[in-house]
Amino acid sequence: MLEEEKVRTPQTIKGIITTAKAMLEADSQFFTGKDGHRRCIQGRYIEPNEEPSYQVFVKKAIVREPEGKLTVGDAFHRYYQFCRDNQMAPLSRQEFKSLVAEVIREEYQLGLRHDVLDERGKQTHGWLGIDCRLAEEPCFGRN
Repeated sequence: MLEEEKVRTPQTIKGIITTAKAMLEADSQFFTGKDGHRRCIQGRYIEPNEEPSYQVFVKKAIVREPEGKLTVGDAFHRYYQFCRDNQMAPLSRQEFKSLVAEVIREEYQLGLRHDVLDERGKQTHGWLGIDCRLAEEPCFGRN
């Protein structure tokens, strides 16, 4: 096999693409600032100065509340409403959990806990000391 043919194998090309993606994502400044590059997420182009929906949600909807508690489930439900109301594409629940946990840690110095009680008294993932200021819309099928 010639040297050129080795480079063109699907396995080699896939490895090159994976390495390139990792290098671009490792430099957070690549997508930010006035000289930042546009990126495509789920078919929608994100401009370099545009913040992702989950960051906007935390900044506009989450507030420090000493007696507050916010479960991941409740936060996602309200995030989904927030995205719908603001014509933003929402993340999946799994993506939301890890990304919002990171932003809440940065903004409020609170880590994701595993002992927050939900409305039924069952322990679940969430945060103590914050709350969501958005009014919850009635959701059929929820108790």
